[in-house]
Amino acid sequence: MATTIRRIVLVLIGLIIVGGIWYQVRGAGHKSTAAVKPAAQLTTASVGITAGHRFPSLTLPTTDSKTMSIDAVLGRKPLYVNIWASWCPPCQMETPDIIKAQKKYGDKVDFISINATTQDSVANAEAFMKKYGVDYPAALDKNGEALTKLAIVGLPTSFFVDRTGKITDVVVGYILPQQLETNLQKISG
Repeated sequence: MATTIRRIVLVLIGLIIVGGIWYQVRGAGHKSTAAVKPAAQLTTASVGITAGHRFPSLTLPTTDSKTMSIDAVLGRKPLYVNIWASWCPPCQMETPDIIKAQKKYGDKVDFISINATTQDSVANAEAFMKKYGVDYPAALDKNGEALTKLAIVGLPTSFFVDRTGKITDVVVGYILPQQLETNLQKISG
């Protein structure tokens, strides 16, 4: 009798453990497509802040010891905002394409770079920018304000923002050159 009760208790504990693992893997009932999409195809439809929302208000220090306010930039032109870190291989891979796009669309779209400084360092961010020739405004997210307000779930993350401040698309992970071009055409048109 005691052996039977012991077996039942062990089976119940096993079921609770398996159920807990299943609950974690299934995301508490939220079906995520993040596991099946390549990083370049992840958008905020599946993770993070979603397209259609207003880009949040941010005021961050810049690499040239000034302060950048997103609110001061909104309304002038559409925005392309890239969140990155110097140690991030996809960030390194996409930067040359972003530089080319900035040269092509810089008169129609404001390009803003935000370094995830809480996960990086100012010195490494500055070295990265020098190496790749990033000459558009660059902010430093030293306290994680941008990462939090934008619900960043991976690096790099690219935001496309129209003149009204509405996010039109978000790409989490390496952005393909075609995606960059298509989205820049869309917001600059």
